[in-house]
Amino acid sequence: MQPACQHRRALILSEAKQGVRRRAPGPFAVELATGARDFFLKTLDSAFQFIKAEQFKILAHHLDQSGPAGAPRLDRLIQHGRLSLCSIRPILYLTHDAGETQAKSALNMMTSEMNAVEVEGAKGPAAALRLVSRPRPSPGPGEILIRVRAAGVNHADLLQRRGAYPPPPGASDILGMEAAGEVAELGHGAPRWKVGDRVTALMAGGGYAEYATVDARHALPIPEGLDFVQAASLPEAVFTVWSNVFEIGALKYGETLLAHGATSGIGITAIQLAKILGARVIATSRGEHKAARAKALGADLSIDSTTQDWTEAVRAFGGADVALDMVGGEQVGKDLSVMKPFGRVVMIAYLAGARGEIDFSAVLRRRLILTGSTLRGRDADEKARLAVAVEAKVWPLLESGAFKPVLAAVFPLAEAGRAHGLLERGDHVGKVVLAV
Repeated sequence: MQPACQHRRALILSEAKQGVRRRAPGPFAVELATGARDFFLKTLDSAFQFIKAEQFKILAHHLDQSGPAGAPRLDRLIQHGRLSLCSIRPILYLTHDAGETQAKSALNMMTSEMNAVEVEGAKGPAAALRLVSRPRPSPGPGEILIRVRAAGVNHADLLQRRGAYPPPPGASDILGMEAAGEVAELGHGAPRWKVGDRVTALMAGGGYAEYATVDARHALPIPEGLDFVQAASLPEAVFTVWSNVFEIGALKYGETLLAHGATSGIGITAIQLAKILGARVIATSRGEHKAARAKALGADLSIDSTTQDWTEAVRAFGGADVALDMVGGEQVGKDLSVMKPFGRVVMIAYLAGARGEIDFSAVLRRRLILTGSTLRGRDADEKARLAVAVEAKVWPLLESGAFKPVLAAVFPLAEAGRAHGLLERGDHVGKVVLAV
């Protein structure tokens, strides 16, 4: 039994007089019963919505009990779908036959505990990640509670796990800076959303769990046609690229972007968006396979930095107007050496070190700009502004299919350590995601 299940004692009892019937087709699409009054089930993955029910009562029983007398159809549904009772955590919409009046979320249906990933000993290797039971958070004013279905894995998570990148004050100590799922509860004054909405969100922490709270303004609707796993791969990379390449770096139509780490989540996002918006792209990556994938994503020049001097290749191509650098160290000086006049080098990380040598004469002669930013530590209002920009500029590209998420691997939440190991080896192409 999963850790959180040890605390769950929820069993659904229905007083629907005429039986239960499945409305939407899906993996459990079986005809359970019909009658004058139907009590419909509509799936939201492993959770359900119950609507148009005259009465609905929830009683606590032991998890290993069978379904109540008079509810054999519910038993059949659970057995048919191979669901454990502890996995049923519905978000409810209770409506009256006469009025379609939406009730508040049925919080008594949600356990006070949840599964989450912790770092054993507060910091350590990938093997230190453990699935544990933690208290379910509650949304504060202006926040929403998300029933997480998938969470993105990022290099910042690796740094936090090692103790090198603590969460901002007030943020959850649980790893995870992006997640997708359904809105499960609204905090006071939370704008825009309603319970049951499918969202993906940028967060300061807490994504590696079954439930997470986030500023309601930092959530976006899941683009049409994308599932939870694809949606969870988006916020961190899209917000970072839009902010640093197109706002801070001010990449324009016809200019050239130099993107390092081209097959990372940020790299594949930068390549696609830059090409869609009319720029040329030079991509660097390590290995022939990665260079080929970057080329396939649209890079005009894709360089395998393990076999080529990328600075010479960039100069031969004509130089770059904007460089997006997550390597840092001595590479920053190399970036400056290949920039065109008025070029902009934007740093977003320093995986190779926070110190390096720079030739300032090149900065002066060619009027270059060296700048940088982080995303996690920005204030809530700035993130909300950025969310508006991303939804307006990037979300239509996702919905049209012009820009597509690229997934490297998906792991169950309990195998977060394996996901971190893959990221640390660096042989992936695209985003790594946890399915919750």
